Amino acid sequence: MGIVESVDGEYFYTLEGNTNDSGSSTGVGVFNLRRRISNYLFGVPDYNYISKGHTCSPDIYYSQEVQHPHRLNYICTVCSEVIPDPESESYKADCALCNTIEKPVLVCHTDSFLSQNTVVFSWADVENITQYDFALEIKTKGGWEIYEQAENVHSGFAWALSEGEYRARVAACNSIFHTPENPEGMCVYSDYFYFGIDKKTYTVTYDANGGENPPEGHIKQDGLYNLLSTSEPVREGYRFLGWSEDKSATTPSYKAGGKYTKDASVVLYAVWRDVNANPAGKLGDSNCDLVVNIKDATEIQKHLAEIVTLSHDGLFFADTDSNGAVNIKDATAIQKHLAGIKTGFDIGEYVY
Repeated sequence: MGIVESVDGEYFYTLEGNTNDSGSSTGVGVFNLRRRISNYLFGVPDYNYISKGHTCSPDIYYSQEVQHPHRLNYICTVCSEVIPDPESESYKADCALCNTIEKPVLVCHTDSFLSQNTVVFSWADVENITQYDFALEIKTKGGWEIYEQAENVHSGFAWALSEGEYRARVAACNSIFHTPENPEGMCVYSDYFYFGIDKKTYTVTYDANGGENPPEGHIKQDGLYNLLSTSEPVREGYRFLGWSEDKSATTPSYKAGGKYTKDASVVLYAVWRDVNANPAGKLGDSNCDLVVNIKDATEIQKHLAEIVTLSHDGLFFADTDSNGAVNIKDATAIQKHLAGIKTGFDIGEYVY
């Protein structure tokens, strides 16, 4: 075995050890030799090969990248894996960059199913926090005063409130990171969310629009959104699609259980589909061949890309979540169904 240094016609020149100036295997030293190409085989090392049982160790790191002023990353020369410097990990508690907290966003809505004045408070989790603290204030003649507060709480709790003007906010806290300005830890506060209870209210009324058994109406508080009723009216020969502020609408603006956000009283009319106006088909069958397969997901994608146009029936069956619109979520739902993943929709079942 030798290292090829150059090639000249039918010969190549090498640098070899354990040999002699005649080229035999009787080794007396390291020599430059000339050999005929046709008599030998050639190869290139697989530099990406990782030997069996390989583990990264400090003696085979070849470089480092700075992530933070105190934090280094090393790269293994064998497998190119990036390894954080274990000695710098202990500095994490003192690093402002490592402990940055995103500003939380507080969301509030009334829950008519619990009571008209029950407000649900929720927010999405953010990184690098040890707890959330919540504060609810009420407006008095003397200004804003604490009404309720809670420490170490989780998103999604509810309170029944009396009449008044309120504001709420949540703090995302990291008790590990300390600075002279924050000796007990660091907190980032959400913006205040302002709303009123019974100060100004609106009514949400349901009209079955030719059907029967509409849900009971409810009160919407000013500044808060309402969850619409999950109950659905019935109408012989028709399928309920959702709700609309337009009595003659053919596609719904709201789903049962959806959000109503306007600060205005409203009458919501049921939107119906005449089951006799279209032949029966399977939910998800966008090409109307009575089989739900990957072709249907592809057909929806082509329709959205304006390569093909789905038929009226195809649009109806393609709307897997029955929200009155066909979009990429419907194609994804079909793909999940075919992969055996539950979607919550009756994909593959007959609809009318």
